[in-house]
Parts: sequence; structure tokens; C-alpha cells
Amino acid sequence: MVTLTIDGKKIKVPEGTTLLEAAKSAGIEIPHLCYQEGMHPYGACRVCTVEVTDGGRTKLQASCTYPVAEGLVVKTDTPQVLKGRKIILELLLAKCPEVKELKDFAKKWGTAKTRFETEKPDDCILCGLCVRACRDVVGAEALTFAGRGVARVVDTPFGYHPESCVACGLCTFVCPTGKMQMESINAEGLRRKVGTERTCRYMLMGVVSSKTCPANIDCATCPYDQMVENLQGIHPALKAKKQEQQSQMRSGPFILEPKNSYSTNHTWIRGINGVYMIGVDHFVASLMPALEEVDFSDGKIVLKGGGKKLSLDLPIHGQVLRINPQLAAVPELVNYSPYHRGWIAVIKPAAEPKGFLNGITAQRWMDGEVEKLSAKKMLKGISLDSKEILNNWNTLAKEFFQAAR
Repeated sequence: MVTLTIDGKKIKVPEGTTLLEAAKSAGIEIPHLCYQEGMHPYGACRVCTVEVTDGGRTKLQASCTYPVAEGLVVKTDTPQVLKGRKIILELLLAKCPEVKELKDFAKKWGTAKTRFETEKPDDCILCGLCVRACRDVVGAEALTFAGRGVARVVDTPFGYHPESCVACGLCTFVCPTGKMQMESINAEGLRRKVGTERTCRYMLMGVVSSKTCPANIDCATCPYDQMVENLQGIHPALKAKKQEQQSQMRSGPFILEPKNSYSTNHTWIRGINGVYMIGVDHFVASLMPALEEVDFSDGKIVLKGGGKKLSLDLPIHGQVLRINPQLAAVPELVNYSPYHRGWIAVIKPAAEPKGFLNGITAQRWMDGEVEKLSAKKMLKGISLDSKEILNNWNTLAKEFFQAAR
């Protein structure tokens, strides 16, 4: 635990907490626009800037990205903070003069008008929430930034209609100005494209294991959709991401999802009502970091990318109820989200699955896999905690699996 002072109030928070989260836990409100609980901070809008004193030196810092440290003194309402916040709000108002949500926010936090003008008013403040939510939470990467400087905008990749968008609505949910309406735009396309049996968007997001859509992708009128959002309190994809962050287990650089059961050939299963979603684990997703094709046939999962091919036996056999329709267009979903968006198929097994690893047993097994790599000196001095290791797995995959067998 770390002890610091915010606006004269001493508080204790876990190491790794940001100043914004620490203030929130103490009931101290700091304004913010580009921060969303459950997502990694970005520091785009700078509205959350505070004054930080550390070791006698005082500076202005964005509280959403600044980690707590022992003895920090933080002030959220000094003249310097208020002046800087006012200028930031004026600039945002100049860019988006007709956005009611932004005008109400600015009025609450210090200014009702702006001295600046813009030639091309917009509704987007470039906070990046929609882009990051689509990439980091849902794993679809259906949105991106395009252009530089004053020409920067949020767009779809290369300006084309994104095949990976599942109309999950998370971009609309997190947008602070109401500019983003991609959910309703893409839902119409999904209605025309998918056919008679449509997959529920919560399954495409990896929130539930198996569910078809009863409402023709008209989620606003779907009782199940409204029930889930009412129960969660926030968007279900954010809820799932928060639970994943809080409960995930690690072995070296690899993540294990506690809700899954694991096979020793690096595949996983997750069951509900007698059917099982299957996929490959983070270990394999890292071994093949740039997937170009995911094939599911003849009792095997075949991953192809970078001129390499990796074939894995299915963890269970039975009736195949559904294959992930997103993987044909975006095979990289397995890399980005192996336990959620990157699931491979849903199977009704011929017999009750047995012999799988769970919880601490799965973690100990994965620890052993990491030790095998180290013992064979396949890492050649690369630290297991280093990000560099994930860029080298694809050259190790073939040798490792041959050795394991």
C-alpha cells in the first residue's frame, strides 16, 4: 500500500493505482473526458490535470496516467490547475461548439464560453475512447485514427467498411460527445448480411459462450440485451474486461483466464448448458503473433501466419454448433483476445469432457511450460518479463511443440 495526500486528505491505495483512481476512492472528484474505468488510461484530453509535489518539486500532471508514490502531495484546485483546465475546456468548446454534453461539462468545471474560434466545428474531441475501446476491450479494431495534426480524425481502417465490427455498441457507450454512432450504422449491415440464424453480439464479444439473436440485431428492443445492461450497470464488454483484469492468472508473460479449463496441447474449453466454447490459449496466441488464417477442420485447429503453420488437436470432439464467423475476416482476433473475441468454435461434446486443468493446477502446468523454454535455452537471455519475448515466440513454436511431443 502507498500513502499520499490529496487536497489535504491522507489516503492509502495499492501500488500501481493512478492519481485519478486514488482520488476517486477517497471521494474526491477530478474532471475527466478520455478516462473510462476498465480501460488503460491514455492522457489525451488533459482535463484531469492536477498539481503534484514530489521531493520538493511541483509540476502539473495528468492524473489519469500518473501512478501513486509514497509521500506525494496532490492538489486538484490550485490557481494553476484551474487556469490550465479553463484553457483546455475553452479549446474543446471551440472545436465542438454545438455539443450539449461538452457545454454542460465545461460549465460545471469552470467556463461557459470560449474566446477561441474554429473554421470547421466538429462533434469529436479526439479523446480516443472509441478507438481504444474497440481495440483493447472488444478486440475488433474496427476504428482507428487517420491523419495528423489538425487533420486527425477517427475513421475505419483505410476508410473501408470494417468487417470486424459486431455492432456491440461500446464505442457509442464510451463516447463523451455523442458523435460515435457506429453501432446503429453497422447493425443494419449485419441484418442484411448474416441470414436467418444470427449470432448474439454478446457472444461475438466473448461475454457469453453460446447464444443466437432473437431480435434481428435490433438490440435496443431486445429484452435480453436490456436485462444484461441493467444487471451489469455498465456496458457488458467493459464489465467482462474488468473481471478479466481482476481475476486473470499469469505464468511468466502468459495470461490464463480462470473461467476456462485447459488442455496440455494449449487449447481451452468453457462450458454452459451442455455446450462448450473452445479456443487456443495465450501461449499459442503469442507463438503466432501475426495470424493470417485460422482453419477449423478434420479435428484440428490450424493457425497460419508469417509463412508458419501450427496444427493443434481439438480439446473435445462432438457436434460443431458454430464456428466463430469473425475469424475469416479478422484472424488476428485470436492474437488480441484468445479467450473472448478470438474463440474458435462451439461444440456439443459426445461425452463429458475429462482430464482438463483448472485454477492453480493450470497455472502450475503453464509455469512448467515456461521452464521448458528456459531449460532448452530457447530464450537466449531474454527476460521472461520482457515484452521482447512476445516478438520472438513465432521462431520458437515449431521446435517447442516438437520437443513437447
